[in-house]
Amino acid sequence: MTNKRVLLGAMWLMVFPVVTFAQNVTNSPYTRYGLGQLSDQTSAMSRGLGGSAYALRDSKFVNFANPASYSGVDSLTMKFDLGMSLQNSNFSDDDNVSLNAKNSSLDYLMLNFRLAPHLGIAAGIMPFASVGYDFDASSESTDEEASNINYSGSDGFSQAFVGLGYDVLPNLSVGMNASYLFGTTTKNQTQLFPNSDTAYPTVISRSVRIKSYKLDFGLQYQMHYSKDLSAIIGATYSPGVSVNNTSYISKSTYTTSGTVDTSYRYDLSSPIDYASHYGLGATLMWKNWLFTADATYEDWGGCSYPLVNLGDLPNESTDNIDAANYNTYSDRYRLSVGTQYQPNPNGRSLWSVTRYSIGGYIDALQYSYDNQRAAYEYGVSVGLAMPVFRSNSILSISGQYSILKPQVTGLLEENRFKISIGLTFNERWFFKRKIQ
Repeated sequence: MTNKRVLLGAMWLMVFPVVTFAQNVTNSPYTRYGLGQLSDQTSAMSRGLGGSAYALRDSKFVNFANPASYSGVDSLTMKFDLGMSLQNSNFSDDDNVSLNAKNSSLDYLMLNFRLAPHLGIAAGIMPFASVGYDFDASSESTDEEASNINYSGSDGFSQAFVGLGYDVLPNLSVGMNASYLFGTTTKNQTQLFPNSDTAYPTVISRSVRIKSYKLDFGLQYQMHYSKDLSAIIGATYSPGVSVNNTSYISKSTYTTSGTVDTSYRYDLSSPIDYASHYGLGATLMWKNWLFTADATYEDWGGCSYPLVNLGDLPNESTDNIDAANYNTYSDRYRLSVGTQYQPNPNGRSLWSVTRYSIGGYIDALQYSYDNQRAAYEYGVSVGLAMPVFRSNSILSISGQYSILKPQVTGLLEENRFKISIGLTFNERWFFKRKIQ
């Protein structure tokens, strides 16, 4: 009965996130650029290690950052893993004007089990990229041409995947994820003319809907030196893709009474690029300690996002406008490190078997402004993973403090504190019961 309840609950949760993941999980004005804020592709446990995950392999957790790890699942176990996060953000400018914002989100839901000897399978759903911002830009002029502009954006893209991990050799594993990307984002620009009786308010809205696919490949190699010393090397690769999308821009002007004066729609035919991804990680395990580090490179500088000079839009609805593909990205580099300590893996007390972690990272983000890298992100994290009373399940909690530091004058600085909570159900399903 317990297994049936878990299965029914998991099936319900697999449907529920399709709606939940579409909600805003960020208030960052940087999500105005390109696809938005790319989602963290790591579990709550890995986030306590600064986000390092490429070379992690553990039978008690689902590590979707490297599909080669799926083959490490115990042959008798079905794993369900779900995570959520709570975030508080502070935005400030050069004049020390600040604003606070709070967000919460369901981050991932997945399962992992042994499909055949040496072959593990995983499936799940998680956010892919998010857009969420709302800010004003006002003109200091007092003439009739002066305007106030509000910029806002919402929604995001989700990622559903299925993956396989296979032990090619006793110490060598390979894996692959096949993902389906879907969702819609909307970005609005509302312009008002407070000092004019003849210039009408204008609303320009851009909608992007994607339905596309992505592949991720992974490799892990294990090295055992002694009973107390071992190491893992991990690598990941995702080829860049041109994302299938349906995009359009609508432009509407309103009279002072609020009725529509003119309205036009422009369908866009330009593709949206997603960068190639390269990841390399290493983990060293010595007695009760674990040390891990990841390096990531994504060639966003070679990608483009379709932009349109709004002043050149004709005063009529038009199909298939070829947007000018301006480069709105910089290459992304990320380095993360972390360490974990477990006092006694075979202990009887809760605190002796709990895993304690600390980590940090630096991320040269892909956002670009005026052909310059817009910002760097720096972060530190702590976490713990503890067994749930009278079960094989594990509760992971991590806290992360990060600073997004602008590199261009006029952009905002972000300070974020994020709490990630993950719950991994390890259910022993695949064993034969003996009847006496």
